[in-house]
Amino acid sequence: MVMSGTQRKRQARIAFVARPDLLANPGGDTTQILATRVELQRMGIDVRLLLADRSCAALHRDIIAECDLVHCFNMLLAYQFEWMIDLAISHGRPVALSPIFWDMEAYERGGHSIAWWKKTTLAVLSSGLGRPAQAMLSQRLKSVTYNPYFRARVRAILAKCHVLLPNSSAEERLLHERVGERLPCRVVHNGCRALEISPSRPAGAPERYVLCVGRIERRKNQLALVRAVAGLELPLVFLGSVNHAEEGYWRQCRHAAARLGVRVVHVDGLPWEEVWPYYVHADAHAQPSWFETPGLSSLEAAAAGCPIVCTDQGSAGEYFGEYAEYCSPCNDASIRDAIRRALAAPSRKDERSAFVRAHYTWTIAAQQTLDAYRALGVAVPSKEITTDALA
Repeated sequence: MVMSGTQRKRQARIAFVARPDLLANPGGDTTQILATRVELQRMGIDVRLLLADRSCAALHRDIIAECDLVHCFNMLLAYQFEWMIDLAISHGRPVALSPIFWDMEAYERGGHSIAWWKKTTLAVLSSGLGRPAQAMLSQRLKSVTYNPYFRARVRAILAKCHVLLPNSSAEERLLHERVGERLPCRVVHNGCRALEISPSRPAGAPERYVLCVGRIERRKNQLALVRAVAGLELPLVFLGSVNHAEEGYWRQCRHAAARLGVRVVHVDGLPWEEVWPYYVHADAHAQPSWFETPGLSSLEAAAAGCPIVCTDQGSAGEYFGEYAEYCSPCNDASIRDAIRRALAAPSRKDERSAFVRAHYTWTIAAQQTLDAYRALGVAVPSKEITTDALA
């Protein structure tokens, strides 16, 4: 085989590293990782997705040895794949980390994610326990503010990374504030999926409703949303799976809805194309989470033109500015008032949709990611390389 024309170059090879249950228990990081991967592959990058399952360690070792860069996701779960970061370093590969970070302090102190006496006991004892107990701490208490052991673990992991890719400038500032070191960062804003169609109302959807799209779990604060919509005389539609570890929380939500007379519709397992009509026809989309960075479902709802209510904890304000109403996750009245404002405000459907579609796409996110790779010396193409092959 004789090659002529432009010589073919090997595709840049990137290993994406994520938590073991990324696909089995999907969340916002799942969407970010898969959407970014698709766009990078369209740009000519070979992206391998590696889940931190130690039973696949030999295969992971081989892939990492052949890649040009390792890109990890989700700082608060990095203890699950720290061994893979060490693998990358042993092979001399640069490591990028998308932290997807907001401090868990407010959630763990006020969100009742664990019993108060466990929070207090574990936090007080954290600096004096042996490694088995400390490993348990890293899984139960993930606030870098009041868990000294977890903060030390996070700092140690971040010290191994060559660049951090926070999803907002607010996240970058918080990293510097909480971790206490100046770290190399390049902001990569999240994108969103959107369709051009104006679909009909989904079968079985109420005539009017408040929508909440996302995994059902304590961090997303759906129980407070149920309490907040009581008295608004609007059904509440939840779209998303129940976190496997928090089935009891979903039962609390259902019981509260029955007690307060709130009609709740729960739909799970829909392909994304079938979620889009719910955004289009909702009176408002509400995401009063304990924090969001910034909330992919809020981005999607805004792209559909839907009025959005966002938590004031996280980076939503940086993304949406005047195009959202904001609420405190620890105050039911604040959530209720924000929903009322969203329902009463003049329609800005087209303006809101155009703003989000112009600024937050996965293509833009992938390009910002490529820029970060280039800064680390990874040779990534700016355009497709053509090749003429003659026998």
